[in-house]
Amino acid sequence: MEDYSAAIAFDPRFAMAYAERGVARYTTGDFDGAISDFDRAIAIKPRLAGAYNNRGLALQAKGDINKALADYDQAIALHPNFSIAYYNRGTARYKTGDFDRAISDYDRSIRINPKLAMAYENRGIALHAKGALERALVDYNKAIALFRALAHAGIERDAEAVIDPGPASVRTPHPDRTLAAATLAMCYSNRGTALLAKGSLEEAVADFNTAIAIDPHLAKAYANRGIIRLAQGNADEAEGDFKRALELNPTLDTAIRQGVEVIKRSASKGGHQ
Repeated sequence: MEDYSAAIAFDPRFAMAYAERGVARYTTGDFDGAISDFDRAIAIKPRLAGAYNNRGLALQAKGDINKALADYDQAIALHPNFSIAYYNRGTARYKTGDFDRAISDYDRSIRINPKLAMAYENRGIALHAKGALERALVDYNKAIALFRALAHAGIERDAEAVIDPGPASVRTPHPDRTLAAATLAMCYSNRGTALLAKGSLEEAVADFNTAIAIDPHLAKAYANRGIIRLAQGNADEAEGDFKRALELNPTLDTAIRQGVEVIKRSASKGGHQ
């Protein structure tokens, strides 16, 4: 970051230096500082698609979804094959409950970059939210395969160069930027949740087991595994899972109680299928 600041001091109209410093600030969680830098980069070079995309990310991180969407729209208008901008707009649209248009954005992102694992993962989440479990499972399977392949290859990316219509490129935070255990674990956990919704309990437990083995701090995986164990009559094991889930994330208390009530109602009607 000091190098970018030095470059800006030397040339206060160096748009790329502002854009790159903005990325650095974003990755440290300084969203306001990042937005300020992206503002300056865009003021100097209004057609810098990557700067709009990255400002959208910072705005989204601050909870300003509408402004983030406007920036993603602009980034895509300037660079129609900007796969990550479609992905980011999809995540923003998902947060507003606009699942159909989120799925459309993930579709476009995947068509441009068929190896973008998180696009499959998030499209699966949106499909799951719409009740399209079979299609969601296809996407979860693809996401897991891609993440595992990347992990096997030992690839870790903090950012990727995005080619703008202009002569320069701007780095943008990549949604697959790290192959941290938590990312792959969440894929398994999400697939397990879809399998649970289908009633495929044994397969769901296997996924939650894998998720927990990869990331022992994934609270939702414990909670969901506990619900299945309770349905299978393993009350002691279920209690252990619920206890661990709540240690990791006390806000899951309501979800766990609701899950337990569903199991109890199912048992009173003749058992869980």
